[in-house]
Amino acid sequence: MDVPLTGPGDHPVDRYAPLTAGLVRLEPPPRRVGPLLALRLIDADVPGRPLIRRATLTLFAATLGLAVLAPDLFYARQPVVAAAVISAERWELPGPLAAASEALPFDPLGHVATFRLPSGDVATGPVSADEYRLLEEGAATLDVHLLGGAGRRGRPASGLFPIPRIAIAACLGLLTLLTGVGTLVRLRRGLWMARLARAGVGVVGRPTEIKSQRLMRGEEPVGWRYDLYYDFRATDGVREGVIHGFYSDRHVPFVADRPLKILYMPGRPERSLPLDLLPGVAHE
Repeated sequence: MDVPLTGPGDHPVDRYAPLTAGLVRLEPPPRRVGPLLALRLIDADVPGRPLIRRATLTLFAATLGLAVLAPDLFYARQPVVAAAVISAERWELPGPLAAASEALPFDPLGHVATFRLPSGDVATGPVSADEYRLLEEGAATLDVHLLGGAGRRGRPASGLFPIPRIAIAACLGLLTLLTGVGTLVRLRRGLWMARLARAGVGVVGRPTEIKSQRLMRGEEPVGWRYDLYYDFRATDGVREGVIHGFYSDRHVPFVADRPLKILYMPGRPERSLPLDLLPGVAHE
């Protein structure tokens, strides 16, 4: 938030100007911010590491979804031959569950066919309900994707990409999308703090209003939340910074009207933060 512009020395914050010399130990911008430090900075205002968790979940869901479809995707690229059918049957649940499956309007486990490949080897694989009916009506062959030069393994073409597998892959794809969007949102919300650590200008300001809350888990302290108003002089005049609900895993003893080290972006002075709240930045 802007404060009416005042000339040098016309604002209470200016009495801290000589203390700016104490920031010489902070490297001038641009500072080096490595990948690990950037992740810490992006997640600086929240407990834990949500960006890493979301990115890991996104990668896991995408990998699992691809793994579900990978066998069918692989077989679908293989040549197709006609294989002689030996038998076809329904996959059944074991024991008393088999009787329960009979009452369902669909086959929960699908159908399977045993067939002889051109190489003479006998193989078994899933087939669709339509193909199962054709085999029950007397069809003697079925199309099979043949694997390998020797052609000793195969999988029925109609059994690829069954609805349950597609449904599982779709659910994993939706999870990938949702967690991916969450990762991008978190990245966008926190990236400015990494940029601030890299290119921010250091000045001395003063806190004008402070509220801190100690966070507990049982009887153990787990961090602090800060609401903080402060002002500082930027290149275009005095600016007021505001922080609401900023999480930190350590206690920072802010005191009203006491000197406060501030980093702000030269081109966007509304982007500012007390230096003590940025993790991994050398203060002293």
